[in-house]
Amino acid sequence: MRLVAVVLPLLAACAPQYPGEPVGSFDVTGRLEVNECGGSAVPARDPLSFAVELRERGPEAFWRRAGFPVVSGTARDDGSYRFRTVALIAVLAADPDPDFGHAGCNLVQTEVVDVVLEGVPTDAGAGAEPDAGPGKDAPDAGAQEQDMQLAGTSTIDLAPEPGSDCTPLMAVAGGPFLALPCGIDYTLEGAPRSPL
Repeated sequence: MRLVAVVLPLLAACAPQYPGEPVGSFDVTGRLEVNECGGSAVPARDPLSFAVELRERGPEAFWRRAGFPVVSGTARDDGSYRFRTVALIAVLAADPDPDFGHAGCNLVQTEVVDVVLEGVPTDAGAGAEPDAGPGKDAPDAGAQEQDMQLAGTSTIDLAPEPGSDCTPLMAVAGGPFLALPCGIDYTLEGAPRSPL
């Protein structure tokens, strides 16, 4: 019993801390607009569904999904947000083969997410009636937050790393890719949800 009493406070003290202040949490649906890579190469889901929390600290913004690393980005003056991630993907089907002079293939994946919040009051007094007085109700800030909608795009680009030879991945060589470099584009729409 004593061990449990010691361990539980330690676990509570290790609750994760995230950067910035929460702006809102959203259930996001992504509609696939284009998959230039081809469905065999990249079986892009349609629709795409996930929950996200948007956080902000001055000009910095943070895109937090449960179970994924927090992605940092920028909060722009016009009220929009941009997040960019880059990852290197080693393609096993195109490993280096010195006997045949093949350099192997690594793909650079770049994703850019651009979003804007719609329905956000631009003036603290917006929505208040001109004759609002002590007997009148002030606009409910919590209700205003619940009215926020998220809209934007996600663009994923795949391109061979400099020095790579990705020819074996091309459809003309029997591979799955219709084109390289190639892009996958989604349109994003998000509705308010309970905090993550």
